[in-house]
Amino acid sequence: MDNIKRVFLGLPKSLANSVLWVSRQYRTNALSHAPGGSDVVVEYHKGNVYGYDWIKFPSRYVSAIWNKGISKIHVDYEDWDEDEQVEEIKKEIKSIYARKYNKENFETVPFEEIWNSMTSDELPWKLLEKYDNNFSYGQA
Repeated sequence: MDNIKRVFLGLPKSLANSVLWVSRQYRTNALSHAPGGSDVVVEYHKGNVYGYDWIKFPSRYVSAIWNKGISKIHVDYEDWDEDEQVEEIKKEIKSIYARKYNKENFETVPFEEIWNSMTSDELPWKLLEKYDNNFSYGQA
């Protein structure tokens, strides 16, 4: 995180040491430049682990990242039924962790495993909806 202490509470220790936090310079949404919201960690089967902080709508964010990448491989992916989409996601993503916080409780809120390729049968972004902020895009 830019100028903010990283807190890995709730992440497996082996995972916490592997997280590559995506810099704000790669963020196009202005909301990702304002503190608060949720942090999301995505672990891939290939060993890559990416962290995204200050995400206001994690369900939309993770869905957009996934759909942008998968559409380069399977142009008809969005036409697949949900079960087929879940099975494709399970081939690539190992697990997803998230936490929702505010400035006052940042250091005490642990990450929770939201989605796991071994046990989950839903689209990950549906499970991330509970981490979405409840304000409109017009607010910061």
